[in-house]
Amino acid sequence: MDASINRWSVSGDSRAKRICGFALICALWFFFADAQAQSHPEATRISIHSYWAGFSPCTPRKTELTIERKGAAYHLSGTVSSECHGRPDLTEVLPVRIVPVAQIERLVTAMKAAPQPLVELRAIGLSDQRVQKAIDRILTAPDTVEALSSTQVKTDVLRDSLRQPGPLARMMTKGFDATHSDDYPYIAVEAVLSDGSTLSAHSVSQQYLMLPWKNGAGQVTYATDMARATLALLPSQATNRQRLNARLEDLDTLVEMGLSEPLMRLGVEAMAGKALKTLEATFKIRNAAMVMPIEQEDPQMDADLQLPDSPANFSLTTRLSLVGDTLAHGDEDIARIAAQLKVVQAAPAMVARMKSAPSTVFRMSDDFGSAVLKTRTAAQFVQQMQAMHKLPELETNPEVMQGAVMVEEGKAPIYWMVLADHRAVLWKQYSSAPATPGTMSCSAIPMGDDDALGTAIWDLCQGKVYGADGKEFH
Repeated sequence: MDASINRWSVSGDSRAKRICGFALICALWFFFADAQAQSHPEATRISIHSYWAGFSPCTPRKTELTIERKGAAYHLSGTVSSECHGRPDLTEVLPVRIVPVAQIERLVTAMKAAPQPLVELRAIGLSDQRVQKAIDRILTAPDTVEALSSTQVKTDVLRDSLRQPGPLARMMTKGFDATHSDDYPYIAVEAVLSDGSTLSAHSVSQQYLMLPWKNGAGQVTYATDMARATLALLPSQATNRQRLNARLEDLDTLVEMGLSEPLMRLGVEAMAGKALKTLEATFKIRNAAMVMPIEQEDPQMDADLQLPDSPANFSLTTRLSLVGDTLAHGDEDIARIAAQLKVVQAAPAMVARMKSAPSTVFRMSDDFGSAVLKTRTAAQFVQQMQAMHKLPELETNPEVMQGAVMVEEGKAPIYWMVLADHRAVLWKQYSSAPATPGTMSCSAIPMGDDDALGTAIWDLCQGKVYGADGKEFH
């Protein structure tokens, strides 16, 4: 039977075909809409943990935030808390508020972005001209000119190189990597997406916008998007919000920190050139700096050293005595340092760990610094391993510790003990996290042999033992 539509005659078969065509179009639309949703999953839940500890009567300070999708909107809730004079303060429950979808999308985009390995001046609001003026102020300061007078040609070469975009960006990036004491910020963000996958990023930086950040794969980025997207979500009273919202004011300090390594190296060349050449015959010298004598003391030199085949992210820090411009105990120092580096590089688990985290710094201290393997530290290691029922031979056979060395990993340090028999122990980490099955809260490393072993509970002991084959021993 025919039907009449707007005076046009339409057959029943044609009408059926139109209905089928419409149904097919709808099905395809829903298919592609679903496919697009799967290829661009949205955030369903975001967690933000912000923490600060430092020189203050009220420390630590913590903020815990949760952002959940409910229907078409995102709801933010959370708490802010602190401890004052060692006593827990009242926890403030934040009022629930709606977060614009655009802010969540901005955060997810930042977390997915490829890492940016160097600082970009324009992104942090700096012009090349402003930075160049800061460099000139530092290099023409009277103290700098006097100290480097014998290496003026090399100083001029350094200055000229910093007029190029690449060296300039690397110098500024070094400035952002600088740290100081009594200030320990931390912020971590995790997003759960609709397809079940997760994204994460965190920062422990003390610098502007808390640059750099690290993504879930451990890759370092100096892009500003992550910091700005996180700032937009933080309530006014949130921990570290003021830091993320600060202005970049102290440019000279950033430039000084960025220039510190090459300028200190030039200073050593000027005052202890022979000592530097002696070390260069055996080691790669990452950094070197003079330690100026006090009263009648002999001068000393600090150096970060590597073997020629050391992983790029691993070095040993030492302080060496000088006689004039030469090493006071050259052969003895070189043999001791080389032996310690070789112990670490002979442990398969340590080498694998370093290679798996190329942007993380692994460092040792040669009887110099805050984390040194002294008698008390070794005794604490034995005690804490026994408390976890690991390596029972440590108690019955003290020779196991002979030739052992300690390695620090990262900024919130993980402490490794490497034994001369090529075994490695992931001992503990500086962490405020509660103990979980297989771990225990434990005392921090004593600061020297005079420090008591019962220091504050700042660490999380893990006691993971890796054999000479690099495999974890259970």
